[in-house]
Amino acid sequence: VLYKSLDTHMVDVKTGGNVIYGNLATGTVRLNDNKARFAVDLWANFKINGGNRVSYNVAAGSDRLGFDMVGVQCARSDADSSSAAARSASDDDDLAVSVDHNVAHASLVGLNVLEAPGGGGCTEIDTFTAHHCWDFGVLASVAGLGSDLLLSGAVISDVRHAGILPLRRGSHTAPAEVAIKDSVILARSSPLECRKCSSQGGPGCHPNFSSQSYTSAGFINGGMSVGLVSATFAAGFTPGPEQKPWDGLMGYPTVHGRARITGTLFGQWTGSDDCGAIQRAFANHPKAADAFHPHYFNTISYSNVTNEGLFHFYGPNPGWRNPSDCGTDVYDYRHPLSIYDDAREVG
Repeated sequence: VLYKSLDTHMVDVKTGGNVIYGNLATGTVRLNDNKARFAVDLWANFKINGGNRVSYNVAAGSDRLGFDMVGVQCARSDADSSSAAARSASDDDDLAVSVDHNVAHASLVGLNVLEAPGGGGCTEIDTFTAHHCWDFGVLASVAGLGSDLLLSGAVISDVRHAGILPLRRGSHTAPAEVAIKDSVILARSSPLECRKCSSQGGPGCHPNFSSQSYTSAGFINGGMSVGLVSATFAAGFTPGPEQKPWDGLMGYPTVHGRARITGTLFGQWTGSDDCGAIQRAFANHPKAADAFHPHYFNTISYSNVTNEGLFHFYGPNPGWRNPSDCGTDVYDYRHPLSIYDDAREVG
């Protein structure tokens, strides 16, 4: 059990070949001093480099990140495949490289995913749980993830802003893919959960929010909480707090990109919670509303999800419309949507 770190990572593993197993780390604090507004460090309960076994750890309370962690290579560069079978032969080896069964709560971001080493082209995070995280449960990642992503067996609940947001960084025409499989994304675990963190420093709430936090002054977007924000594919993203947003774009959207969501349960997305906050199971990224890459939903389950609570879509910024760019063609500027549920287009 590790308790309290001030302006530093609580566990900082910079090498490979280590086992980080069964630890509880609580109380990573960002000090509010005169330099805080210029700070670029995102302190974490667990800052873990690649090539390690990282299993059954709990990050319980951080002013910034629960885990800032490198994933493992997928079994194939194709994000559709699971690496579990490829690693099964070495499950009894304490030094087998794995990232699984870790939990984060009471953090601004539960997990910031870092790219797996080795140039395999795909980073996997297995069986990660995030609950009561105020900005993001899983963010992949600040400044964008430079590989494909496979998020398998995740459980996300009671996240104030967005449960999962994949940000895939890449060159303009490079293929890119995000896959989320066999996961659970819940709006809330009980009706009373929305009353937590009603004011800064209150019960269950951080005393030191980021200036870029979406919940530093209440809910964003008129009080909206989203389970899964659409995977966003672009040439670059902002580097994050303190001076820049967690998830802004710093480059044009890339041409190729797709997301596959399979075997996943969405639960308790009823349109609003008992405190009046808007809740949606899925939404596109409001900062990238001019481009929407195909999303394929297959074998999706719903528990207490209303039509109102299912989708929210932001339209493109009217200020970006420039008819002179269209030549002789006429465009109506409608938002392009490609969403499929079991091979049936729904939007």
